[in-house]
Amino acid sequence: MLSIKVSDFLKTVDENFAKVDTILAKYKEGDGYVSYEKLTDEDRTVLAAAVNTLAEDLSTLRGKLGLD
Repeated sequence: MLSIKVSDFLKTVDENFAKVDTILAKYKEGDGYVSYEKLTDEDRTVLAAAVNTLAEDLSTLRGKLGLD
Protein backbone atom coordinates (compact mmCIF):
# COMPACT_ATOMS: atom_id res chain seq x y z
CA MET A 1 0.00 0.00 0.00
CA LEU A 2 1.30 3.47 -0.87
CA SER A 3 1.93 5.91 1.93
CA ILE A 4 -0.29 8.97 2.15
CA LYS A 5 2.69 11.15 1.25
CA VAL A 6 3.30 9.21 -1.97
CA SER A 7 -0.37 9.01 -2.85
CA ASP A 8 -0.65 12.81 -2.37
CA PHE A 9 2.33 13.23 -4.67
CA LEU A 10 0.80 10.95 -7.30
CA LYS A 11 -2.47 12.89 -7.07
CA THR A 12 -0.51 16.10 -7.72
CA VAL A 13 1.21 14.52 -10.73
CA ASP A 14 -2.16 13.37 -12.11
CA GLU A 15 -3.54 16.89 -11.67
CA ASN A 16 -0.53 18.41 -13.42
CA PHE A 17 -0.89 15.97 -16.33
CA ALA A 18 -4.55 17.01 -16.56
CA LYS A 19 -3.52 20.69 -16.67
CA VAL A 20 -1.13 20.03 -19.54
CA ASP A 21 -3.78 17.99 -21.37
CA THR A 22 -6.32 20.80 -20.91
CA ILE A 23 -3.90 23.39 -22.26
CA LEU A 24 -2.92 21.21 -25.22
CA ALA A 25 -6.59 20.57 -26.06
CA LYS A 26 -6.91 24.26 -26.97
CA TYR A 27 -4.43 23.73 -29.79
CA LYS A 28 -5.86 20.51 -31.23
CA GLU A 29 -6.18 20.65 -35.00
CA GLY A 30 -7.28 17.60 -36.96
CA ASP A 31 -5.17 14.61 -35.94
CA GLY A 32 -2.49 16.83 -34.41
CA TYR A 33 -1.90 20.27 -33.02
CA VAL A 34 -1.31 23.74 -34.39
CA SER A 35 2.32 24.61 -34.99
CA TYR A 36 4.21 25.97 -31.97
CA GLU A 37 5.12 29.00 -34.07
CA LYS A 38 1.43 29.93 -34.26
CA LEU A 39 1.11 30.24 -30.48
CA THR A 40 1.21 33.66 -28.90
CA ASP A 41 3.90 34.51 -26.37
CA GLU A 42 1.26 34.23 -23.65
CA ASP A 43 0.21 30.78 -24.92
CA ARG A 44 3.82 29.63 -24.88
CA THR A 45 4.37 30.96 -21.36
CA VAL A 46 1.30 29.17 -20.01
CA LEU A 47 2.20 25.91 -21.75
CA ALA A 48 5.85 26.08 -20.68
CA ALA A 49 4.91 26.74 -17.06
CA ALA A 50 2.59 23.73 -16.95
CA VAL A 51 5.10 21.43 -18.64
CA ASN A 52 7.93 22.64 -16.38
CA THR A 53 5.85 22.01 -13.26
CA LEU A 54 5.08 18.50 -14.44
CA ALA A 55 8.74 17.88 -15.33
CA GLU A 56 9.83 18.97 -11.86
CA ASP A 57 7.35 16.56 -10.29
CA LEU A 58 8.44 13.69 -12.52
CA SER A 59 12.11 14.35 -11.83
CA THR A 60 11.51 13.35 -8.19
CA LEU A 61 9.29 10.35 -8.88
CA ARG A 62 11.96 7.65 -8.56
CA GLY A 63 13.06 8.96 -5.19
CA LYS A 64 9.49 9.32 -3.91
CA LEU A 65 8.81 5.71 -4.84
CA GLY A 66 12.06 4.55 -3.22
CA LEU A 67 13.55 3.37 -6.52
CA ASP A 68 16.91 5.17 -6.23
